[in-house]
Amino acid sequence: MNKRDVKRLKNGLYVIHWKGGGQSLAAVGCTGNGERWIAPINWIFPGVTSVWRKVESVEGISIIKTETMK
Repeated sequence: MNKRDVKRLKNGLYVIHWKGGGQSLAAVGCTGNGERWIAPINWIFPGVTSVWRKVESVEGISIIKTETMK
């Protein structure tokens, strides 16, 4: 993905498709200075901003609330 594509992403959950193959479920957010961070759930440390060059594409995930667990 290029920088313009990354800047257009909204905060949310995504399926990340990696250039080298494979995919990850990840949260995408915004730092205080406007950079996008990515936190794949299968990584040890979140908040990486320099890994975007390894991303082939992203798919947004819509969440529909069906029930609350107690």
